Amino acid sequence: VIPPEPLPKAARASETITLDQGTVDLLERLSLVDFSNAEAVTRLEEAVKFASVIMNVDTTGVAPMVTPLEDVPLRLRPDIPTECSAEDILKNAKVTEEGYFVAPPGNIPLDVKSDYGLTESCETSAEK
Repeated sequence: VIPPEPLPKAARASETITLDQGTVDLLERLSLVDFSNAEAVTRLEEAVKFASVIMNVDTTGVAPMVTPLEDVPLRLRPDIPTECSAEDILKNAKVTEEGYFVAPPGNIPLDVKSDYGLTESCETSAEK
C-alpha cells in the first residue's frame, strides 16, 4: 500500500543529526569511504537522517516483502559448478588486495588512525 503522495510527516524530518569525529573515523574505516571534507560528512549525516525517518515508519499490519517481483517468475540459468582456482577468479578484478577483490575499484584500505580502544580492552581482559 503506497500512498499516492509523499506523507508530510516523513518528509519533515526536523531532527538534526550530528556525527562526532570518532564516529566518522570509524565509519570511514569500516566502509573504506573517505569522509575527509565537510561536504562528505554532511552527505553522511543526511543519509543517517533519512535512515532514521525510515526506521520511524509505522509498519504495523504490513506484511514483509521478500522482493518487489514476488509475482514475476525469475528465469535463472542452471547452476552447474565448475572447478577453478582463486587466481583464475581474481584475474577478473581490476584491483585486488591480499587475495581479495577491492570493490568498488576506487577503494583501497585506509591507514589505521586508531584501534578505537579495542586493543586496550582486549589486553585488560587478558590480564584479568
